[in-house]
Amino acid sequence: MTRDDPDPADDLDGLDPEPGDGRIQPVRWQVLALIALVGGVASFLLVRLTELARGGIPPELPWTLPMVLAIAAGGVGVLAATTHRRVHVERRWIAAQRGIRLLALGRTAVLAGAFAAGFGLVFAALFVAKAAVTVSLVRTLVGAAVLVVGIGLVVAGRALERACHIRR
Repeated sequence: MTRDDPDPADDLDGLDPEPGDGRIQPVRWQVLALIALVGGVASFLLVRLTELARGGIPPELPWTLPMVLAIAAGGVGVLAATTHRRVHVERRWIAAQRGIRLLALGRTAVLAGAFAAGFGLVFAALFVAKAAVTVSLVRTLVGAAVLVVGIGLVVAGRALERACHIRR
């Protein structure tokens, strides 16, 4: 085989991938809306199926759920701030593997936060009409807390994604 003869293994079934600039784009808002919708559907199904299985008694979310999400959002936020300071303010480099891991963590936080926000929104909405009853009020408050902390996780994850972005 000469240099002029193409290697058949390089053909990839005739597909010629379009050349890109090699950048990973942040999660689009349409994807976030879809993930939040999936979280809302999951919340609705959890409540309805649990009520069917338990004879009309709806599930309760523990207060530890929004606390754990808040700790995660805080951790991602701290990583975003330190990464931004190191890369963009101090102009120091980070190892490629670390940058990829931070970017993956930021993207995961964005997606998990969107799911949690959708889940918390629907969970709170299902019990807000009965909020005069103490147990329903607690369910509404926990759902609202999950919504708020989920949004915080999205913001922290987006900040970490942006901190990993290197300007050319």
